[in-house]
Amino acid sequence: MKLIPVIDLMAGQVVHARRGERENYQPIRSILCPSTAPEAILQAIVERFKCDTVYIADLDAIRFRRPQIKLIEQLKTRFPAVAIWLDAGIGDYPSYRSLSQQKLASVVIGSEGLTQTDWLSNLGKDAWILSLDLKQGEFLGPSQLLASGTLWPRRVLAMNLAHVGSDLGPDFGLLETLQRLNPDASIYAAGGVRNRDDLSELKRRGIAGALVATALHSGRITPANH
Repeated sequence: MKLIPVIDLMAGQVVHARRGERENYQPIRSILCPSTAPEAILQAIVERFKCDTVYIADLDAIRFRRPQIKLIEQLKTRFPAVAIWLDAGIGDYPSYRSLSQQKLASVVIGSEGLTQTDWLSNLGKDAWILSLDLKQGEFLGPSQLLASGTLWPRRVLAMNLAHVGSDLGPDFGLLETLQRLNPDASIYAAGGVRNRDDLSELKRRGIAGALVATALHSGRITPANH
């Protein structure tokens, strides 16, 4: 099972995401690095965890502010061997096409930013990553995405925002539902992963990977126990 560190970017620095309450996010405090600068944080993560993939949320773009694309370009130049999964609030085909053509990252399309889904069927199954977003038990996005897995790409994130930055643990019910809807998809847990026991249980259940931030920066997950 793949461990994928998460970097949440807001106004040029890394912040600590908690329960999807973006207006309250504060600069990250990490045992890995004293800085909140994205390059320093990513350097510390790569050195410590030897990861080859990182998930980046451009919270400015997601909140309909100026995208931090220059910063993403700098990170890609500095860490060319690290694959980036980038959520930049993509909600339509022109935006997807523009970002994907830059070849900076694998484009994550979050359900919360979608109003229509017809264009998704024209994308290759390996060309994008779907984030199925929930908050406080409510699905954010077109209902058909959670009713059927036919439109899904190969990689799907189970993003329960209420579990992000919490001690609630993974949303195993959501993960089980998604596995049932599309057994061929690679499902990744996002939100709530606390420790090695959670990672072991996710692996036991056949989950492809886990997106993790808080447990890395607090030291609850280390290179020795993940």
